[in-house]
Amino acid sequence: MKKFHFNLETVLDVRQKEEDAIVRELGNAQAKLNAVLDQIAACESKILNQYEVIKQMYSRPVHMDLLLNTQNYLKSCKEEKKALHEREKTMLDEILAIKKRLSEAMKKRKILEKLKEKEYEKYRDEFNKLDDANMDEINDNKQNRRL
Repeated sequence: MKKFHFNLETVLDVRQKEEDAIVRELGNAQAKLNAVLDQIAACESKILNQYEVIKQMYSRPVHMDLLLNTQNYLKSCKEEKKALHEREKTMLDEILAIKKRLSEAMKKRKILEKLKEKEYEKYRDEFNKLDDANMDEINDNKQNRRL
């Protein structure tokens, strides 16, 4: 009997490659999200530092220009933080969409793997039946020779 061959092996390989590509895309998206989260943390740190600067300014004579510059910088940091949170939300939506695509790709691949497994089971059962039949025939021939 010839060796087992799954007819849809190339399709299974393509599905595996598609899944791998989506996994890489998900990894890249998550890395970008982590970069945005780091930027948000840095922005929050800038805001806290500016509050400390303003606090220190009030403890000594206040220079209005310096105070206005500091407050403008603080305002720009808050706007930057807001924009980063919007970007974070967009990226989370993108990651969710990629995860859905990954789930679909995994389902498609698993369906083909189950089909391959069932065909292999069928092949193995058929092979075992033929092997048993051959062994029975050999045993029958040995029995006939002894008689």
